[in-house]
Amino acid sequence: MSAAKKPLRQAMPKVAEWIDACREAFGAETINRAIRNGLAGGTDFYAREGGNVIGCQMPEPGASFAADQLQTPPPPSGPPAAPPPRHAGDPEKARRMKITARIDGIEKATLLLSGQAKQVEYAEAVARHRVGHAVRKQIETAIATGFDRPTPWFQKAVYVRPYRPTKGADVAVFLKDVGAGSTGGTMRDIQFSQPEPGSTADILGHHFSGGSRKRKKIEEAFTRAGLIKGHELLVPGPDARLDRYGNISRGQVQQIYAALYLYRDPYQNRTRSRRSQRNDAAAGRMFWSNGDHPMNVRRGLWATSRSKQLQLLLIPIPQAVYRQRIDMPAIAQQRVAADFDREFRVALQQALSTARP
Repeated sequence: MSAAKKPLRQAMPKVAEWIDACREAFGAETINRAIRNGLAGGTDFYAREGGNVIGCQMPEPGASFAADQLQTPPPPSGPPAAPPPRHAGDPEKARRMKITARIDGIEKATLLLSGQAKQVEYAEAVARHRVGHAVRKQIETAIATGFDRPTPWFQKAVYVRPYRPTKGADVAVFLKDVGAGSTGGTMRDIQFSQPEPGSTADILGHHFSGGSRKRKKIEEAFTRAGLIKGHELLVPGPDARLDRYGNISRGQVQQIYAALYLYRDPYQNRTRSRRSQRNDAAAGRMFWSNGDHPMNVRRGLWATSRSKQLQLLLIPIPQAVYRQRIDMPAIAQQRVAADFDREFRVALQQALSTARP
């Protein structure tokens, strides 16, 4: 039959090229049988190009993703529900993101049929790895520009888990979930879990998911001493000594613990020794006011300087609800859409040029 009598071959040249490759690889009879099945209403064949469709499409498999998609749960059936608040739901989903972008379509099928499956798999893994690090760098930039003097510990809060096919682990970007001095090794290898106490995800996760932050050790100590309630937090007052990152200095925290007898070890608290008295004089006399102090001062931690001036060091506030400051899933989707296709083609070219004959 001439080309003039085959309008679909002219209207769908890429599909025709792919069908010819399939016929050469698997035999014309096998491919023609699949095409006839699709034209009869079956699902053995389906192709679409330029608005033209041949055959019937199979239902979408649950684990197939295009290059501009990430692994997400299927949308619920029925009318769309109102979007929940930023801090609602599972906060762990906002602290981690798995990069599962892949190349689909005729181009990939042609490569697989030509015996280049290993190169395609390698290129996809390299592209996901590079996109994961692009997500990490963008999050670090957002932290540096969106927060007031973030600490280096905060700026390095994001970890990229590499692709490990032997362990069934794909590339993932998430907040570090292992605390300092942990005996559990390094970052979680395969399964995500609850962050360990003291880890970055445990302390700073509210910036990525919204909601309430975890109480600090000094706030728990003030609660044990009966100075603040279990839901209250402490913020530095106008006269507190701050470090270069805007947090109350570690030295002043130690002075507060000793002056208010907050240490569990009594020998670390204030005593009547000469050394302790010298330290008290240098730190200033500290006292807690519930708002009914004879000096008529507001509720909070106060100190008197050497010149007998009152200084407000800590102020109690109610439990605060933080808004989401960094949207990790949105950043991941943006970087996949912008970078994955380019990174895949660069990695594929390298893989094909170094493949063994």
